[in-house]
Amino acid sequence: MKIALICLAVAVTAVLADKPIEVVSRQEVRDEHGQYSLSYQTANGISVVEHGELKPTPDGKDHVLVRSGQYQYTSPEGKPVDIKYKADEFGFVATGDAIPVAPTA
Repeated sequence: MKIALICLAVAVTAVLADKPIEVVSRQEVRDEHGQYSLSYQTANGISVVEHGELKPTPDGKDHVLVRSGQYQYTSPEGKPVDIKYKADEFGFVATGDAIPVAPTA
């Protein structure tokens, strides 16, 4: 899901710039169980790394695909953005300086 959002952001940026953004490197490895590792980097400095690993459910009868990774880019203001994330049976959690933190009571 997150990779799809990043790809969408890259596509929107390309449309706004009126020219395609080249993918300068891309690697992807998958196994027969659905686990994977992928990474890519674009010419405008976006980089993405993601891993999908199967984790047994507590009852041992099934598996959950745990997705984790990070992406980096430079904001329009010139600030480097680095986001790390994990998605598992407990939900999606992202961390990074660019993610707002809720105020404490």
